[in-house]
Amino acid sequence: MDNTPKCVAQIPARAGSKRVPRKNLRHMAGKPMIQHAIEAALESKIDEVYVNSDSEEVLKLAEELGAIPYLRNEKLADDNATQDQFNADFLEQISCDSMVLVNPVCPLNTSQLIDGFIDFTLSNNFDTCLTTVRHQLHALFEGQALNFDQNKPLPPTQDISPVDIISWNLAYWNSAEYLKNIEKHGSASTRGNLGVYPIDPKYAVKVSYEADFLLAEALLTANQ
Repeated sequence: MDNTPKCVAQIPARAGSKRVPRKNLRHMAGKPMIQHAIEAALESKIDEVYVNSDSEEVLKLAEELGAIPYLRNEKLADDNATQDQFNADFLEQISCDSMVLVNPVCPLNTSQLIDGFIDFTLSNNFDTCLTTVRHQLHALFEGQALNFDQNKPLPPTQDISPVDIISWNLAYWNSAEYLKNIEKHGSASTRGNLGVYPIDPKYAVKVSYEADFLLAEALLTANQ
C-alpha cells in the first residue's frame, strides 16, 4: 500500500472574464493561455492536475492536454464566488493530502518554480504557503508608514524591513487543515502555519487587463 502523501494541482478557470474576454482560451505565445499553466503543472512533481471550470470548452481542452476536468458548480461560477468557497468545494470532492493552486492568469509559472515552491513548503511544515513579490522599499498603507517611522529621518532602503505582496500565482494548502478552518472559521486561504515564498517578479505577472496580456506574451516569447 502506497502511503506517500498525495499532492494535487487545482487550476481554477472561470469562464466569465469582463476585462480580458475569454482570456484563458485566448492564444498567448502560440497556445491558449491556460495551456501554459496546465503544462507547467503536468511537468512538475504534482501527482494529479485538475482544471476547475464552469466552461465545457476549457474542460475539453484540459482533458486533451492530460489534465483532469472538474466541472464547477454553477453557484460558484459568478463574480461573487470566493476562493475559500471554490477551494472548499474542490477539496470536499477530491481526495488528497495537499493542494497547490496554479493560477492560469500567471502564465509564466514553470515546473521548476512549482517544484521549488513545494519543496520549500514541505521542508518548513507549513499548512499554508503563498508566493509573494518582496519589495524592500518605503511602504505606506492608508497613509500610514508600514516599515519606517515617518516622524524620524528617512532610513536608507537597505536598512528597512521588506514588504511581501501576495502574488497568488501559486498557493499551497494542507487539505485537512484547510477544511478544518473552513468548518471552524468560514475561511482558510491565509490561516494555519503560514509561510511565504518570495519569487522573481517576472513569474508574478498576472493577466487582469489587456496590457498585462501583452506583457506576459512578450516575456514568454522572449523566454522561448
